[in-house]
Amino acid sequence: DPEFSLAFSGLAVAYASATSGLAPKTRYPLAKAAADRALALAPELAEAHAARSLIAYKADWDWDLAERENLRALELAPNDSETVRMYAELLTLRGRFDQAIATFRQALALDQYSIGARTNLAALLIHAGKVAEAREILEAGLRQDPTAWMALRSLAALLEAEGRDDESIETDLKAKQIVGDPDEEIATLREAYRRGGRTG
Repeated sequence: DPEFSLAFSGLAVAYASATSGLAPKTRYPLAKAAADRALALAPELAEAHAARSLIAYKADWDWDLAERENLRALELAPNDSETVRMYAELLTLRGRFDQAIATFRQALALDQYSIGARTNLAALLIHAGKVAEAREILEAGLRQDPTAWMALRSLAALLEAEGRDDESIETDLKAKQIVGDPDEEIATLREAYRRGGRTG
């Protein structure tokens, strides 16, 4: 269905993702074209505005446009967890950390299974020195899904903040293994740490 605006919105987000496997110079124009098509087909579709917001800050670094588009998406779908999470991510990038923490909490309240909201919130809490709360949030996520690599990466950062470097490195390497990094690369990193610590 070439008129299916929601599909174009999803395609825009998929192209914008680093895990698309495409280089930025390839994926961002494709993402923008898909988001623009979604908006042209359905100007009142929240997901289209959210996709356009994502591309505005990831591809163009146009923070003002990104915020306008995200706020429009939130007007159209105030209870959409992913749109709320994306807004919190944008607030983080703009340095509005207290507002970002509150917004990530809102996203997590809307969807307790959102690993993105959970790990982003934990990362901000770690930077704010609220390590115990960050641990609680991450451990709850890992109970839901022990293979959630994003939660493991955040847990590695938390362990580093606690000065537990050995556990931090092993947790980070476990995340790398889950996402499919080659075994030989993981072994090389482990050996580099054994020989030279985190700097190594």
